[in-house]
Amino acid sequence: MTEECMTEELKESEISKPWFFSIIPASVRYCKELEPSAKIFYGEITALCSAEGYCWASNDYFQKMYEVSTRTIQRWLNSLEKLNFIRVELTKKGMKTERKIFLGEGFLKNPYDATKMSCSPSRETTRQKCHARDDKNVIHNNTVTNNTKNKTSDVAVDLSLFLFSGIKNRNSLVRERTPSEVKKWDKTIDLMLNVDKRTPEMIKQVIDYLEWCNINSETVFNWADVVLSADKLRKHFPTIAKQMMKKPAVEVKKEQENRRMDLIENNKKLAQEFKNRIKAVRKNDFIVNDHNISMRHKNDSWSILSYTEHGFSDQLDSNLRKMGFYE
Repeated sequence: MTEECMTEELKESEISKPWFFSIIPASVRYCKELEPSAKIFYGEITALCSAEGYCWASNDYFQKMYEVSTRTIQRWLNSLEKLNFIRVELTKKGMKTERKIFLGEGFLKNPYDATKMSCSPSRETTRQKCHARDDKNVIHNNTVTNNTKNKTSDVAVDLSLFLFSGIKNRNSLVRERTPSEVKKWDKTIDLMLNVDKRTPEMIKQVIDYLEWCNINSETVFNWADVVLSADKLRKHFPTIAKQMMKKPAVEVKKEQENRRMDLIENNKKLAQEFKNRIKAVRKNDFIVNDHNISMRHKNDSWSILSYTEHGFSDQLDSNLRKMGFYE
């Protein structure tokens, strides 16, 4: 949707609220120089940036949205811009001035860096003073806490697979990871989420950016040749993210969609190849659709596998063997 269409949509209704998710990174959440409302306001800006790569809304729009004065809106904008959480560009168009708000690089600051205490959560105030006592419940609670910390999240597992799939697609000679390596990759991504405070969306965008670097390696530094593991991704993440900020978000989004369509087409061809290997009596139990395949179990229930799944070939082959589709 173009900026003109979105502006017209705003005029037609009293107020239009974006449906996109908002992101408030740790560096913004814990920044003591920002008032709480300004932090929520930053999340609103990230949501609006999801459409065109920048926030196009006027102060009047924000004023109606939050029911505050224009001076308050401007104060929030000034404080975010001062801390480099946003970047404001003004362009003259005839008698009018067009404003575009981009996300700044301030969100990359580590909120736990002791040299930036103004944007750090106070550790002294959150530390509990525990007195030693002979209490079995304390031991039980510690065990539960440790087990929770040692468990890798599903999000980390998905991002780890997403990273490896991109590396594998760029170089078919890359061998499969061993179970111990998979566990290590998952753990590293988990540390990025819970210790480095990177959001899943930020990590996914950087992984997508690696593919863009590989395609445009003649004009930009090719980080895809460097990031060949989760450890390398974590090590170089801040530098890559800064370089990525110079690239228009709309262009990144378009390339992500192109990659998704290529994945669908490739997996659809693979599905046809698998169908040729299926024994004749089960041919009608394997249906190739536009965006997924359907497989009928012997008890007449169905399983569906989407073409957008990474590792599609291995997963499909495993399922077909288990379900008795091969001779």
